[in-house]
Amino acid sequence: MITMFANRLEMYKAVFPHGGIGAELGVQHGYNIAALMAVHPQKLFCVDHWEYNDGSYESAVAISAGYPEVEMIRSCDHDWIPTLTDKSLDWAYIDTLHTYDQTMLELELLRPKVKSIIAGHDFVCTAAHSHSVADEWGAGVMLAILEVLSKGWCEMVAMTKSCPEGHDQFPSWALRITS
Repeated sequence: MITMFANRLEMYKAVFPHGGIGAELGVQHGYNIAALMAVHPQKLFCVDHWEYNDGSYESAVAISAGYPEVEMIRSCDHDWIPTLTDKSLDWAYIDTLHTYDQTMLELELLRPKVKSIIAGHDFVCTAAHSHSVADEWGAGVMLAILEVLSKGWCEMVAMTKSCPEGHDQFPSWALRITS
């Protein structure tokens, strides 16, 4: 059964293991850090390559400064994930490039590294979400999720509703690893 939540914060509190070790892949400005801290992780890895000089890295560092549990990792996630020991993360949250290829790569790399929940953002089906970037993304995240669900190693347990504005305007999703 898939539980629907009004926003990401509600989903995190209900679905993510509290007190565990987590990772956010695709941090950009760091706006999601405070919400992820609501599950009281003993460690939160914030991984992004921050390739542009747009102030996003500095913003994320400033937001994370209030949380000693946060470790900023300036790297491509597909280079960082393989360095982890298997089952070393309790959960991971993906918000990176939104393409099918990138999302599939991340899901496959995370599968052996995560004990419980792999979640993410931007479960966009079509460009009908009336946002300029939806055309660029296509249905990449959604197609990757549907493919891994068909492989049987996970189940969809949660989604968020779309909100008209802000960081929750595109649905988030959560998969529970079953094998």
